[in-house]
Amino acid sequence: MFQLLKIEQIVQIFPKVVNLLKKLLINCLSHWQFVDIPLIIEPLMGVIN
Repeated sequence: MFQLLKIEQIVQIFPKVVNLLKKLLINCLSHWQFVDIPLIIEPLMGVIN
């Protein structure tokens, strides 16, 4: 039961974390003219998957 609750909490928190990462990425892109996006996204995808 406790394990299930943990998973539900993670599922609820996850979209907020994704939105935060998007905001950070947009902030980085607005500060730096050029960012090697695959360099940033690939490790994130590794963490997500």
